[in-house]
Amino acid sequence: MTLLRPVTVNLIESVFNGTEPSPVAKMAFGITSEAHQEALSAAILTGEVSAEQLDDAVSNGAKLSELVNRSEAYPFEVVFTPEWDNPAITAPVRETEPVIEPPEEERER
Repeated sequence: MTLLRPVTVNLIESVFNGTEPSPVAKMAFGITSEAHQEALSAAILTGEVSAEQLDDAVSNGAKLSELVNRSEAYPFEVVFTPEWDNPAITAPVRETEPVIEPPEEERER
């Protein structure tokens, strides 16, 4: 059994239930438009992107864009830019949503 971050589970469940992902999931996966949601949904529903791949791409816009754009289920290219686009963020698997702090320079604004 693979453990997934709660934010990833929320995204997958929202796709299968036809509901909006949580605000944290939208930030972590860079969902800022209907095109982002449609592209992710198509890739998830067709099985072209696995739960583990999504979990590995949390807060990594380049990786997420590559995963989704490889999918043939959505014919348009989309670019994902998570609010905290930082491949170094490796939030642990927890029972609650991981707390991701913005970079220090952004906190000072």
